[in-house]
Amino acid sequence: MRKQVWKTTAAVALAALMAVPSGSVAFASEAEADAPEAQVQEQAAGEEAAQVQEEAAGEEAAEAPDRELSWYNRGDAINVGDNKEWEGVVDNEDNTVVLTGSNTLDWASSKTLEIPAKVGKYTVVGVSGYLDGFSIMSPGVITTVKFPNTVSFIEDGAFSQFTNVTTVYLPDNTGYDGIDAWNNPFSGCTKIETVYANVYSLDHEDLRNSLKTITYYDGVTQINGTPYFGLSTYAELTTINLPASIERFGWGNSPKLSALNCPKPISQIIVTTTQNCPNLRIPVNAGVTAITDAYKNSGITSITLQLPQGGSGNAKDAFINCPNLTGIYVTDPNGEFHSEDGVLWWNDDLYAYPAGKSQAGNYDVPENTKCIYLYAFDSCKFDTITFPENINPSFYFDSDDTIATPRESFLENTGFTKVRLVAGSEVPYSNSAEDLADRLEIAPSQVEFYLGNTYKISYNLDGGTNDPANPTSYRAGEDPVTLKNPTKKGSVFLGWKRNDVADGYENTTQRAYNGYFTDYTFTACWSTDLPYNDVGKETWFYEYVGNVYEKGLMTGLDDTTFGPTANLARAQFAVILYRMNGEPEVTYSAQFPDVADEQWYTDAILWAADTGVVTGYSDTGKFGPSDNINREQMAVMMYRYAKYKGYDTSAQANLNTFPDHASVNVFAKEAMSWCVAEGIITGDKGNLSPQKSANRAECATIITRYLDKVEE
Repeated sequence: MRKQVWKTTAAVALAALMAVPSGSVAFASEAEADAPEAQVQEQAAGEEAAQVQEEAAGEEAAEAPDRELSWYNRGDAINVGDNKEWEGVVDNEDNTVVLTGSNTLDWASSKTLEIPAKVGKYTVVGVSGYLDGFSIMSPGVITTVKFPNTVSFIEDGAFSQFTNVTTVYLPDNTGYDGIDAWNNPFSGCTKIETVYANVYSLDHEDLRNSLKTITYYDGVTQINGTPYFGLSTYAELTTINLPASIERFGWGNSPKLSALNCPKPISQIIVTTTQNCPNLRIPVNAGVTAITDAYKNSGITSITLQLPQGGSGNAKDAFINCPNLTGIYVTDPNGEFHSEDGVLWWNDDLYAYPAGKSQAGNYDVPENTKCIYLYAFDSCKFDTITFPENINPSFYFDSDDTIATPRESFLENTGFTKVRLVAGSEVPYSNSAEDLADRLEIAPSQVEFYLGNTYKISYNLDGGTNDPANPTSYRAGEDPVTLKNPTKKGSVFLGWKRNDVADGYENTTQRAYNGYFTDYTFTACWSTDLPYNDVGKETWFYEYVGNVYEKGLMTGLDDTTFGPTANLARAQFAVILYRMNGEPEVTYSAQFPDVADEQWYTDAILWAADTGVVTGYSDTGKFGPSDNINREQMAVMMYRYAKYKGYDTSAQANLNTFPDHASVNVFAKEAMSWCVAEGIITGDKGNLSPQKSANRAECATIITRYLDKVEE
């Protein structure tokens, strides 16, 4: 049995070494020293083969790893080397050897066991314990073990008796799989503090509890020690030394790791993760990546990201517990993610504020902010957060932060002790401190409502008399005031129109939904008792017909009929615009073959042609006075009229939101876009209906909206 042979050989060798002068070599026996290598193998095969085969058939052989080359089937270990100083299993076909023990005491003074790359003519390709560990005398003396680059495997448990080893030089060989839970040559060695390694795994419980320094060999380009692939906590690791060849590095779960040393700047290395390394204070170049939680609970000082377009797949908790982070930067902003002074934004959403950039005091939320994400202020030191009175009208709390479901607040794990905001602004949803506190998971005492700016209120009474109780100013955050009605002899007050409210009446100083606190102009809307039997006060067009009737812009079909559903002729619309302009004098000229002199519409059409409001049909040169006007023609005339009057016509809306936008003729697109942008045309049951004939009620509506929004 090899174990018994080794004990005899080792004892003789030790005695011989003690008896010979320094520098001499002692052998286990003269016969062994002089015997040819083939004879030694033959003897080993004769004396030990039976017992080795018996053991191999037993439990130990069953547990032996499945190697590409099964060294247990290559014959028994023999003494090899020029002086027979090593023991191993040889392969004479490719001149390789797997060492299983050492017959020397050369290591005794240096306490360093250095496995050679070659033993005689044999290349050392592996190290095996051959069932019961790598054999030398007094393995507990060894403190350092070095492996050559030729070694591609080291058997599990081979050095388990080397319990005082503190430093290991593993093979600089990518063919070596490394140390992990399934193969640890140093199992039971709990004092290893320093390891020199290639890119392979170093994940084993014994190492995790003692390792302090890892040095990677030159030539290594990537290290991926991420917590996602089995790397458990390295409780004592403080230092990682990287070569100049390194390009990508990732590490995690090392609470004491504080030094990452490299000949080149760390900023030139793509760092893929530092998760759970709170003392590793380095700048991070993350390369092209999504925003993941690979850096949370770490000591990074800055991070530079190159992000793909699109917000999906990005983690909102990416920078949780990064107290030293002073800046998050985005290279090649893609129109969605961008950085403003080191603060990460997605469009107008505040994604993450670096905790290391914050300081005690107040944080003023920018007015353009549409949302503040959960964890955006994680670990920040701000005491208070103040929302502006006129924040983005589309502001909303993060989707996970709703009253209906369990939630986490963007204030969690921050220094914020108070939230300040203006009652009635877009932020609170409610003017109740209790409701807002419940939403944000804070105490009601932490909610403070403050008063904002003072704004002017003016009135357009159209000949009426205002109530003296109506205010001339209001302050953002005050309780809204409801206006009292004005009076006008001979007229009925319909309601107040406010300049920032598109449709309907508004008689309070309350901020408009999705609007801003601003200066208000209230216009009194009046009506006489309309003489038309077909325009009742319950109809949707009553206000608009009353408006054009009062202004003398439209008359009825007769004394008692307005004809709200009757189509409007092109000549009639030209007359309305002519009346709006004060009906100036016109000299007749035959501009259109179908517009004769001294007709009820002649002056209006000629005036409209002279001012560029109308041009007639391009294919016939005619005007078509009796043709029904359609909605896009009406838009064109209104647009040209506004330009003639010198009003701003630059506003443009996106017509693509209407299903029938493609049916708008090219000549009318700009005009229709302006009318939609100004709220003059709002759609016909969701469509533009550009070729649909406009009726008289629609005309009254469009004229009223134009006067309200453009001229007044």
